[in-house]
Amino acid sequence: MEEKPETLEDLIKIIEKQNFITIEQFNKLKKYSLVPGGFSAGNEKSNENQKIIYKSLLKMNEDENVNFFSNYKKHPSGKISEVFQDKIDNKNCSEEIIVLSKDIPRCIFHKWKENNKEIDYELNEFQKQLEDFLKENKNKYSYYQGYLDFSVFFYNLFYDKNERTANLNDYMNTIKLFTELYLKDYISPFKTIGNQDDIIFENSLKLLTDIIKIMDNNIYTVLEEDKSPLCLCLSWAITLFTHEINNFYVIRRIMDYLLINEPINVYVLTAMIIVKNFQKKIKNILEAEKEDIFLAIQSIDLNSIDFNYMIVECDKFINNNLDEILYIQDKNENLLVLLGDYNYRGIENIIYSYNKQELPKRIIKKNKSFIVSYRFVFILFLLWIFVIFFFQKEKILKRLNNNPDLNMKIKNNKNKSVVDEDDF
Repeated sequence: MEEKPETLEDLIKIIEKQNFITIEQFNKLKKYSLVPGGFSAGNEKSNENQKIIYKSLLKMNEDENVNFFSNYKKHPSGKISEVFQDKIDNKNCSEEIIVLSKDIPRCIFHKWKENNKEIDYELNEFQKQLEDFLKENKNKYSYYQGYLDFSVFFYNLFYDKNERTANLNDYMNTIKLFTELYLKDYISPFKTIGNQDDIIFENSLKLLTDIIKIMDNNIYTVLEEDKSPLCLCLSWAITLFTHEINNFYVIRRIMDYLLINEPINVYVLTAMIIVKNFQKKIKNILEAEKEDIFLAIQSIDLNSIDFNYMIVECDKFINNNLDEILYIQDKNENLLVLLGDYNYRGIENIIYSYNKQELPKRIIKKNKSFIVSYRFVFILFLLWIFVIFFFQKEKILKRLNNNPDLNMKIKNNKNKSVVDEDDF
């Protein structure tokens, strides 16, 4: 008798019972993250499946061999901002807490509450807990606008209606885990938000345009000349869309896909939305005015997008262009932590480490560039000449000595040099 396929509900029950995730289960979760509704399994009002998955990941991350918090790595840019240095000297993080307190009344939570009657609670002690988190990690994290929206998502996810509060340990540790894996670049001390030398944001825009180039070279050509319009949608990537979308269930659907996959996926999803909207609104982008390009991006309404469809399209694109994406990842690795060896495979690192298996390596098949290939061939050519000369030196010299015409030319050149010296 043929065995019945394992359903999502069966998979979640097994994960809850064992309190960790195997590699095989992880690969199944990745597939379920693509289906309509994600891990909610058609019941968007229930967040139990998400909580079970995230709690299992937290449990696995407690292993010292896996734990990302014990492996703090210096940012590849190597340049700490002067603005952040001032914040390090401020023991109370008062400047950041002032910004945080201003963001609380205008954060996305209030829009989620307006659009969903089930959210009938307030943020309670959330602000204080986040302030404490920033104080504890003041030498490591630097708050930015939009990070609050990302954090409050987990407060909503773990909120217990019966207890009228959120589980403090679960949601704060989940925030820390996914901050380390997916947002570390933006909350690191190496960014300088609000200044002209926004190192990390400039690197993020570069990564985004590199991905757009694969999707549509015409759009890339225009945006490469002036990346400023893309700043309008950079907040999608640096908050995992939480800053923009006013439906909590849509955000949870997006998170099911982004947090179980790799950090670069949020850039691919962002690029996909931009390109599809551009192709729809601007038929000939090469002839479009700058104002039209700004308007095209500004008018993108994330709340009207079918993310079930967009996520599937995003996954198809990644599978069909994996070599190019790996090349982009490799090229930008020294600019962004999230693309480095440290955590560029995201949750996959935790899964493989906990299950004591080595993460499969990926080979970049595509040549890094024509210039690199040309240099490599030129070096091989020089090496070939050197090897031939080294092993055939005696034969070459003998042939030269036995060539009367060549000897005569060398002799004439020597005589000419002597005459020239005498003239001098």
